Amino acid sequence: MHEEIKTYKEKIFYHPLFLVLIYLFAHFLIRISFSDTLQVDDREQIFTAQELKLGYDMPQPPLYSWLSYFFFQIFGVNIYALSILKYLLIFFTFSYLWRTTKILEFNKHKKKILLFSYLLMPSFAWHMHQGFTHTILLGLGIAMSFYYLMKILEYETSPKNYFLLGVSLGIGIMGKYSFIIFSILTLLSIISITPIKKLFLKKELAFLIFGLVVVAMPHFFWLIGNSNEIITLANDRLNISSKSISSNFFAQTKIVLSSFLGFISPLFLFIFYYKRNGDIKSKKLSEFFLDRFFIFVLILGITVPFFISFPEVKVRWLHPVLMLFPFWLIFKLDDSCSYKKVFNLVIVVFTLAIIFVRLAQVTVGPKFGYYSRINIPITNALEKIPENLLDEVDVIKTNDYFLGPHLFNTFPGKEIVIFKKRFNSLVTQNKKKCLILMDDDQDQSLDPLGFEKILIAQGDFNYSLYYKIKSLNECY
Repeated sequence: MHEEIKTYKEKIFYHPLFLVLIYLFAHFLIRISFSDTLQVDDREQIFTAQELKLGYDMPQPPLYSWLSYFFFQIFGVNIYALSILKYLLIFFTFSYLWRTTKILEFNKHKKKILLFSYLLMPSFAWHMHQGFTHTILLGLGIAMSFYYLMKILEYETSPKNYFLLGVSLGIGIMGKYSFIIFSILTLLSIISITPIKKLFLKKELAFLIFGLVVVAMPHFFWLIGNSNEIITLANDRLNISSKSISSNFFAQTKIVLSSFLGFISPLFLFIFYYKRNGDIKSKKLSEFFLDRFFIFVLILGITVPFFISFPEVKVRWLHPVLMLFPFWLIFKLDDSCSYKKVFNLVIVVFTLAIIFVRLAQVTVGPKFGYYSRINIPITNALEKIPENLLDEVDVIKTNDYFLGPHLFNTFPGKEIVIFKKRFNSLVTQNKKKCLILMDDDQDQSLDPLGFEKILIAQGDFNYSLYYKIKSLNECY
């Protein structure tokens, strides 16, 4: 009996997903323990997810904001709610990646290598902890879609799997619009391989379409009426323009390919362990699919610079085209796993380095002159506003889109006004006064003269918060 319990515990505590859970929990603790200051994407969620709408005034679909809204109802409007949501979604993503390795029948070493290989890619090792929101939901959509696609190719062509593939595609497109790129590459790969194409020329395809429609249709109708505005916002953010074939093709191609390498580094170094599978008949449909998928990725990377001009391609934009790279690589690696020890060493060193840097960022970084947005002591300053003054007001106003979202958690019983947009407007306004706030980054429409000042010094860095009571009508 004791042996059975011991074996069970070993299975649990040494299971790769349990190790991933511990890893994610460590990053979760780092985020919530040292700073309440919001990152840009966190600020966006607090600002938009105060209400449920079919679409929001930003170049992103609404699903992440819907989830944020429900988590705010449970945990309050704060960084804790956003962090819990984020790390749950990341864990679900890794869970689907692990489940896919079982369908593809990798050996136990390759399963572990596949799962942990994502911790060698900057977007997963660093960026997702720093500020991702919609991209995390995009990653989950890709992981789910690939899982159910592989289930259809290798396991069971049941209506349930087609429906769940449709739902997964819907989650992806409702997570981030760039999921369309992944969908197009997937579609091209499917129709270019005859045995796979036949699997999608069956009546079960209707279940896939139904699943996609159920998830994405509500936002689709909203998008029809607001597409021009969303496209304009996206173009302003990406700074992409169309062009005819021109002489800067090689410069643009260099930008794309270097970003590709940046996304999969340092994982791509394991390509040196590549072992060609010469027996075509022994290949799985899933391997054929991935081969074709990355052929189309390469074609995309070479042809796009002919027609589109862009100043940069950020590594974190490339989830739709490169997130499946570890699966393709694992298929091509030597089955002997002779690289296992090297891989484990690199994983441990790289992961510990990332954790150390994140800890330093929120602890000793400012003392050495390294400041980031997360180091700004906004919440500390807000908490120093005198209590007797807060008792005089029902409404707090600011014209700062970064300062504003911090007000929800610090002053949950107050109406918040950011520019002319009102939140928590059901608060009883019986005091007829409001508190106006601004800080060092405030737009110049307000003059700090006559405002009280709160100064917080952190080494060489000073943060100033200004406040003043005015009549209620001056807040609207």
